Amino acid sequence: MSDAAMDPPPNPPPPVVKTEQAEKKNNPSSSNHITLRVKDQNQNEVYFRIKKSIPLKMLMDGYCVKNRVELNTFAFLFDGNNLCPDQTPEEAGLEDNDEIDVFDHHLGGRALFLVLFSFAVLPLA
Repeated sequence: MSDAAMDPPPNPPPPVVKTEQAEKKNNPSSSNHITLRVKDQNQNEVYFRIKKSIPLKMLMDGYCVKNRVELNTFAFLFDGNNLCPDQTPEEAGLEDNDEIDVFDHHLGGRALFLVLFSFAVLPLA
C-alpha cells in the first residue's frame, strides 16, 4: 500500500461566515455613503459623495463654494419638495444616484401683480 492510502482524509474547510464589514465591502449599496447629483437650471451637474447621516447643509455649502454664490440665493429641491439644510439624506428620502434640483430664489413677481389687479377691478363705492 502506498502512503497516500494510509493518510487520513483531509479536514473539510471551515464554514464561511460573512461579517457585517465584509458585507459592506462586497455590497456598495449597503455603504453609509451615497452619491448625489446636483443639477441647476442650465443643466450643469455637480456630483457629491456624502454620508447618509450628515446634514444636507454640507452639500449645499459645497455647491455654493464651487459656484461662488450665496446659499440664501438658491432653493434645493428633491421631487419638487424643498430640502432643509438641517435634514440628512436619510430624512429627506434620498438614495444613491438621486438628483437634487437647484433654482434661483425669485422674490416678488406674480403675487404682486395679482394683488394690484384685484384692486383695479373692484367697483368703487
